Amino acid sequence: MKRFLVAIVLILLLPLSRIAAVSDNGSSESLISGPEIRISVYEVPLRCPLVDGLGCGSMAKPFLIELERKPNVAEAWIDHSGTRLAVMWKANISRPARARVVEDVSKITKLSELSHGARQLALQSIRSGSGWYRANNVDELSREEAESVARRLLDIVNAAEPLSQPKRERLMTSFTEILKRKFIGGELSDKEAHDELLKTARPYLGETGIQVLDKTVRDACCAWAPKNRCGWPRSRV
Repeated sequence: MKRFLVAIVLILLLPLSRIAAVSDNGSSESLISGPEIRISVYEVPLRCPLVDGLGCGSMAKPFLIELERKPNVAEAWIDHSGTRLAVMWKANISRPARARVVEDVSKITKLSELSHGARQLALQSIRSGSGWYRANNVDELSREEAESVARRLLDIVNAAEPLSQPKRERLMTSFTEILKRKFIGGELSDKEAHDELLKTARPYLGETGIQVLDKTVRDACCAWAPKNRCGWPRSRV
């Protein structure tokens, strides 16, 4: 019995395997490696406001970068849903020191540490080898967001003004690229994204389609605005 307990302790102290988190384009990123005792897992509010079940890359990226700048943090990862954050601490960082880091970064994004069963489930997810993103590959979430939002916009437009398959495919490609520029790096403001989407759509849509697209994009901009504050007036094209 004593040997069995010793074996269990040794297993818990072994480093996690270096796991690959595979992105949609086939590239891979080595996931957290190190003893489980150096890993903390937190609940975080980094969901995409426009796509259910998807983390928001544009919110997560600056947060992860800021977290990894902390001298006590080795690595920081967010899961695909934007609800779990895994922090790999550097060696010999005490719990009070960890708590101070959490208190500091909670001013940006609130963290709630998981324990017991919830923590073990998160660690199992980490071991699975996919669905976790570091700052340098979290743009994959933004690309997925852009594709999902573009598809939803076209579904709504199509319900009001049916689109041929060639038109839909061309608009899907164009909308996705515009939204990538919006979500990755914040190249476009809400209004600039709105204007480019409508400009791109005008050669393919009639007045009904344009009106529906205009309203839908404005509503979407209100949804992704900070704290759901939208200063855009209701308007007609």
